[in-house]
Amino acid sequence: MCKHDFMHAEMMEPNCSLSHIVRVSPAVPGSLGAALQAAEARTCLVLEEGVFIEPNPLLVAKQGISISSASKSTLVVSNFDDTNAGSLIRIVARDVVIKNIQFEILVDNAASDQSNKDKGCMGQSCLAICADSDAEIVECSFTAKRGYGVEICDSSTPKIVDCDVNNCTCGIIVKDRASPLVRGSKLHHCRDACIKLAGVSTGVVEDNTIENSFEAGVVACGRSTSTVKNNILRNTTGCGFLLLEASRVICLNNTVGGKHINGLQAGEDSDITFQSNTIEGSEGSGIVVHDSARGFFFGNEVKGTKMAGVGVRDNAQPIMSGNIITGGSGSGVVLVGSAGGVFTANTVSGNKCAGVGLKGHTDALFEGNIIKNNDGYGVWLQDDVRGTFQGNVIEGNKMAGMSVNHRAAPNVRSNTIKDGQQVGLLLQNEADGVYCHNTISCNLAANVLLMGSSKCTMSENTIMRSPGGGVLIRGQAYCKLLRNNIEGNSRANFAVLDQARPYAEGNIIQDGDGRGIVVTGTSRGHFKGNMILGHGLAGMYVGGDAEPRGEMNV
Repeated sequence: MCKHDFMHAEMMEPNCSLSHIVRVSPAVPGSLGAALQAAEARTCLVLEEGVFIEPNPLLVAKQGISISSASKSTLVVSNFDDTNAGSLIRIVARDVVIKNIQFEILVDNAASDQSNKDKGCMGQSCLAICADSDAEIVECSFTAKRGYGVEICDSSTPKIVDCDVNNCTCGIIVKDRASPLVRGSKLHHCRDACIKLAGVSTGVVEDNTIENSFEAGVVACGRSTSTVKNNILRNTTGCGFLLLEASRVICLNNTVGGKHINGLQAGEDSDITFQSNTIEGSEGSGIVVHDSARGFFFGNEVKGTKMAGVGVRDNAQPIMSGNIITGGSGSGVVLVGSAGGVFTANTVSGNKCAGVGLKGHTDALFEGNIIKNNDGYGVWLQDDVRGTFQGNVIEGNKMAGMSVNHRAAPNVRSNTIKDGQQVGLLLQNEADGVYCHNTISCNLAANVLLMGSSKCTMSENTIMRSPGGGVLIRGQAYCKLLRNNIEGNSRANFAVLDQARPYAEGNIIQDGDGRGIVVTGTSRGHFKGNMILGHGLAGMYVGGDAEPRGEMNV
């Protein structure tokens, strides 16, 4: 069943320096199991080329066992019923090394698969590493069509290096308190996830290629705090990364591409650190944060998504800083439901719809972002949105730089809204809010347009150089304009039409090619203490049935 040939074994495995070296032949079924049972601690088992058929699960329980082969075609397979949900090989000892061997579970029939489902179990695993084992698994392959390729559990700390895990229900599962290193491996063609991080697991997953899964490339759940870095994820069908429960994983410098719906989906109570990753070509969104998830997203690039580059919904509250969201077929960043969060120093550009869109009861902080050259609105707010926008640059968008609709009432401070192809700031319906210390300039249709029954307070803004006009108030809009500098706009610097009724006090309205103030229709309004200077036409024109009230204007 096995024979001693020390000289030949050393030739086959020159790195083997253990006290016992045993060659194992595949000629008789169960030979590897018998060799493991007979082996003493620190024995090196050198497998001859061939197929080892094992009718019973294999157990490595002695310290320092090494199993290797000089041939990459050496295959160890099980032919025992997978309804016992056992493992082809189970390691519970320390200092174990397995190198250059293929492992495969052969059972693949509908009856046994249904039995596993009825019992609520996953099926077998090719390899299970348990207890406090620190096994090293190098250049091996694992195939388990009805179970896990590698199961890492308890407090084990193994190294899985340069391996191939394929055609499994789940490629690798890490659970309990396990803390493995998974490096340089290829995980592919898995029905659910290529790797699942569960329990309170830690460890590092790095420099792997993860592809062709059905649910996700990487799933994190439980309270895992594993680090996933420098991996390539592609063609993961559902998600590149899927975060559930209270997972706290750290994802650094990964690339997600190929066919997938969402690049990253973080839900439930997860709290991810997601930094310097690239997500490209998502058929859904690049990043989705939902439920009560949080997370820190820094320095990522999301490009070419079919839907929103970043979608935040429900009660999620992420922090997003320094990200680039560009070239999507939808909007750049979309918040819905009661979502919130902090969005700082991001660049949102070149998207087919709005750069940033908020709906529902969302309330977030947007500070220091660049929102530019989007085919739709720069910023779109609707429903009952609140939130603060400060210090952003909103420029070159094809529709309004900022459009505020329905009952939305943001706090908009110290932004630059410029060079838009339509209106700079647009309020309509019953929109409200406070707008102060902004610079709104060079927007093609008008710098500011207030419509419907909108109402707001605009104070200490600079509104200048629009070929379409400075501030235009229409419909039944009511607003307060206090201490603004409205200057250098073509047509009128300040026009009031329809039934609008603004209150304007302490504004400087100057240097326009047309009129300073135009009041017409049946509009009303109170104009107090304004300075109206240097216009090509009349400083103030009143027409139609308008009846404005003027007081102490110059």
